[in-house]
Amino acid sequence: MTNSKMKKLAISSIFAVFICVCACKKDGVDPYSIKGKVTDSRNGSGLSGVTIKLEKQAVQNGVYSNTYVRALTTTTGSDGYYEGAWERETFTSLKVLAEKTSYIPIDIELTDQEIGSGEINKNLTIYPEAFASLRFVHNGSNNADYLSFNYTNTNFDCACCKPGWKTIQGAQVDTTFTCKVYGDHWLVYEILTRINNVDSSFTDSVYCPAFNETSVELPY
Repeated sequence: MTNSKMKKLAISSIFAVFICVCACKKDGVDPYSIKGKVTDSRNGSGLSGVTIKLEKQAVQNGVYSNTYVRALTTTTGSDGYYEGAWERETFTSLKVLAEKTSYIPIDIELTDQEIGSGEINKNLTIYPEAFASLRFVHNGSNNADYLSFNYTNTNFDCACCKPGWKTIQGAQVDTTFTCKVYGDHWLVYEILTRINNVDSSFTDSVYCPAFNETSVELPY
């Protein structure tokens, strides 16, 4: 083989190796990953069977999207640990959701610091659910009588549980409000009444065991 042919063969070999290396590097980009542990708020023990969903606001074709789409779904093991990975791409926001039957789901947006280089460690704590039913009963004669009440330590997005005062007016009242609350916690409520033009107020609380409904009757 002549020197010229040997030189051409060497150049071709180097070029082929270069292409192979570049292709391997492109295909070998590390994916994003997440891992962590989900614990029960009551005792810190790991919870099995918790569904973990990761959602992203992706950049597609150079366009920023305001819609979250699923990046991955996984489930915690018997010790409460979970992990998962998804293809590395550009996104503007990332959030993790944790759901388990009879527990209150959580939805947390990850910070830039938590995302870091793409190897995310995120431990989560979820609360067991309970239900509180407050029954308000009034047998009066003045249609101007009213009762207003407010929960001071809940923040759930439903008509009766979200922050703010709820008012019931009338001479004859028998109304029940049932709300989902944190289990094994005290639910604190404030009451304001006007009966025959006389105002009164008080604050009270009720303990709500996890996985149960607690009922309280409040005549006024």
